[in-house]
Amino acid sequence: MTLIVSDARQILKGHGGCNFYGVPYERNNARIDIATDRFRHTVYECGVQEIMEQEQQYFEILTRVEYYEHEGDTLTLSTEDGDTLVFSPQPN
Repeated sequence: MTLIVSDARQILKGHGGCNFYGVPYERNNARIDIATDRFRHTVYECGVQEIMEQEQQYFEILTRVEYYEHEGDTLTLSTEDGDTLVFSPQPN
């Protein structure tokens, strides 16, 4: 999974394993409001059931995210019920 944060356009975008996605967001202190009604993704079958299931779970968690923490090079997105997504830069 990848995540690109575009602060200038206030969009989160990336690749979920099979499909590309994008969704607008707004930040307020440690809270993040993801516009789940505007979540968009491509609809490709990648042929690997495990990757497709993992992507589905990733998208489901991403649309429930309410908090973020940016510490050093690590970005952590969290839901109200404790699910987390942790991102760090990928080596070139």
